[in-house]
Amino acid sequence: NIDWNYNSDTARIRMTLNSLFAAVFMGCISQFILEFISGVVVTAMDVALFCYCVESEIGRKQSERFSNLYEGIKETIGKGTVAPTEQTKVVAKEGVVIGR
Repeated sequence: NIDWNYNSDTARIRMTLNSLFAAVFMGCISQFILEFISGVVVTAMDVALFCYCVESEIGRKQSERFSNLYEGIKETIGKGTVAPTEQTKVVAKEGVVIGR
């Protein structure tokens, strides 16, 4: 059995371990809180952009209420286009039928 109060060396070790474990505990708690908050922010942005897309598609924007949001989206996101790509030639082994 170890007597942690026996001398100053064991007390110093105990204080060091206590501070180390307290720092790890606080780091874990901070990680949980920050992950939760970032999940809320990401979900809120997904919902806001989804609503913007639906309103744009049906042509019923709420101009006076979300004018700052609409201007910010127009400044940062351009009209999307798909650039043509070159097709890659596929070479199959003898006896293999491509597409099956």
